[in-house]
Amino acid sequence: MRTGYDKMADKLCSAQTCVHSLIHSFVCLCVCVCVDPHRNNLCISTAIVYVHRFYMIHSFKAFHRTFVATAALFLAAKVEEQPRKLEVVAKIHYSYVNREVPPLDSQSEVYKKLSDDIAYHELLVLETLGGLYLENSLRFISWVCDV
Repeated sequence: MRTGYDKMADKLCSAQTCVHSLIHSFVCLCVCVCVDPHRNNLCISTAIVYVHRFYMIHSFKAFHRTFVATAALFLAAKVEEQPRKLEVVAKIHYSYVNREVPPLDSQSEVYKKLSDDIAYHELLVLETLGGLYLENSLRFISWVCDV
């Protein structure tokens, strides 16, 4: 065993990687709705920052990463002026988490509970962040690449 190895830190890093891959693959499912790929990357970047800031304060055990990632992405899409309807986000979340099950019906109780959970986690992310102002480095990097 190497010096400085911490099993808990390794598990935390693994959970963060899972959240990043979840957000990225979740956004890939949303690509059919997205018009501008540049803003799509901006949404991914913003959502990852929101998730990082959320989990700096809260535990991975207290809040499930799929709901936090979905809420962060839903919020990031609003902030980056690419809003999605909650119905679309809930259906994509459901199809991502339950790959073997038929699509979600928007009149079902499962849909209502899922949309309530996403809205609750969105409010939780908003309360945790305190403010939505974020100087995203991706804007600057994109600007430099364009010049």
